[in-house]
Amino acid sequence: MAVKLGTISNQPDYLLLDPGNYRVRVRAIEPFQSQGGSDFGPAFKWTFDLIDPADADLAADLRDRGQDLTAITSAKLGVNSSGVPSKLRAWAQACIGRELLEGEDLTDDMILGKVVDAVVEQKADGKNIIRSRIEKLVAVRAPGRRQTAAPAAVAVATPPPAEDEGAPF
Repeated sequence: MAVKLGTISNQPDYLLLDPGNYRVRVRAIEPFQSQGGSDFGPAFKWTFDLIDPADADLAADLRDRGQDLTAITSAKLGVNSSGVPSKLRAWAQACIGRELLEGEDLTDDMILGKVVDAVVEQKADGKNIIRSRIEKLVAVRAPGRRQTAAPAAVAVATPPPAEDEGAPF
């Protein structure tokens, strides 16, 4: 008796997202251990939900394939020698809408459920397979808040000195 092994499909196993910005909600953050020997230390796996109604079909395609929108960050919360924050710190700050303070504890409840824009690019992985990758998270401004321009410089006219104030001629 023959055993069915599967059905051949010409669809890719992995759904690529077009490069661009996607409005997402942070669904989960969990400790992550790399498989395959490329361990770069403690890390977190982030899972996101697409929430923009314009992405409803894409979100359904991901669900149908059993594919989550995920990304990995190291567990580092510091900054590099140039002052650039680690990915975890930058993403957390995007989620909470402010900079983290020195000595502040970061907890998952500060991030879970937060809405941000995920900047997605396509990059080749170690096996030269093109994959969608979340490069960064960007804070979402509150609706109705206007970005204010920097105040314009104001020129103040100063009167010329009076002739009897020690003019050289």
